[in-house]
Amino acid sequence: MKTKSDYQFDFSLFINDKIICQRFFNDNKYDKNQIDFNKAIEIITVTTGLIKDFLKSESIELLWKNYDSYNQKKMLHKETKNDLLKVTISYNSNLIASSCIEGYIYAPKVKYKVDIRPIIPVIFSNIRLCLIK
Repeated sequence: MKTKSDYQFDFSLFINDKIICQRFFNDNKYDKNQIDFNKAIEIITVTTGLIKDFLKSESIELLWKNYDSYNQKKMLHKETKNDLLKVTISYNSNLIASSCIEGYIYAPKVKYKVDIRPIIPVIFSNIRLCLIK
């Protein structure tokens, strides 16, 4: 059985410093000891953008599921505290990039029940594409 030290990369997603998702993966084509600054910025920008797009689509889906065209009430959710979603990417147990996503723009049902498992393969493939460039 492999341990986390057997993998090169670590992708983690936190909400208010509580871990939601953590995945370890290798990139066999990438064999450098360090990642330069521009590559790290590109990786975290692409990854954060994918997560934001996923949360936005989940929010729109939730709104349409609860929309009633016969009822004229406005659907508003209460303002909650400013939750931060934090994305981190590490290489060989060294943090290479991290980013924060403000959570107040997403509905509480979306941000507290976030399930990014469907987009994890897309995130990994985009990270690998950024490493090849």
